[in-house]
Amino acid sequence: MSEFTPPLAQPVSKPTPGVVNIAAYLQWFTVLLSLVGVVLTAMYAGDLTDAMVKAYEDQGAAKNVIDGVKFSGTIITVSAIIGLVVALVYALLGFLNRKGKNGSRIATWVLSGIFLLCGAASFGLNAMSGGTQNDINMDKVNDAIADAVPPIFTVWQSISGIVSLVIYVAVIVLLALPAANDFFRKEPPPAVIFDPKV
Repeated sequence: MSEFTPPLAQPVSKPTPGVVNIAAYLQWFTVLLSLVGVVLTAMYAGDLTDAMVKAYEDQGAAKNVIDGVKFSGTIITVSAIIGLVVALVYALLGFLNRKGKNGSRIATWVLSGIFLLCGAASFGLNAMSGGTQNDINMDKVNDAIADAVPPIFTVWQSISGIVSLVIYVAVIVLLALPAANDFFRKEPPPAVIFDPKV
């Protein structure tokens, strides 16, 4: 640097506010919940599929319906893998949020909103899953599924689902608070300090 080159002011890095740290920690906690869910799903996917197939066969379901139920085991496994990948992306967004990347904050809002809507829809559909569909008593199918896995699996799904929904709302709110807005606000470029004596 020559003596005639004006020095640039050094940008001051802002400390990460508590609300952004808490949001990131909550994001990482949902990833932990997802990982446990993936492990449990992998452990019991075969049992779930076998129980559903037997419940449909016992009620005299058509072969094409039973084939569809058998294929649901593959769908369960694939959806668990996709869920794991999405959870890892959500964890990465938590890291980027702590660094003050506004794009990651926006992506976190979008994903949290989508997860919130999907989770709420899932709970709603599970609440309405009884009755009869195509001459199949779904209550018997649900009972067969519940009997095929340990109670902890069903309890875990319910509790982790409710906790995740609350966390998604909290993350959305925390990243919208004024302290977070100030942290994610883009700083103007550093000013050039000019010394007229030079």
